[in-house]
Amino acid sequence: MIRSRGAKQVAGYTIGWSLPKAVATVSRSPARAIGLDDRGEIAVSRRADFIRVRMSGGMPVVIGTWCAGRRAV
Repeated sequence: MIRSRGAKQVAGYTIGWSLPKAVATVSRSPARAIGLDDRGEIAVSRRADFIRVRMSGGMPVVIGTWCAGRRAV
């Protein structure tokens, strides 16, 4: 996920945080902070809008998109 890469950079992956903790820091925590309790993580009864990426030449390339839990692209 692009969030994974961003989480590594933004949330301090290099200071020893696990990837799940870093991803939660840039997705679940901000959603909760503004009262969006139905999103921010992939889990039962949560909104499931997300993308899947693959790194190619150091750049993220989108290889799948899901909206409302259903594959869109």
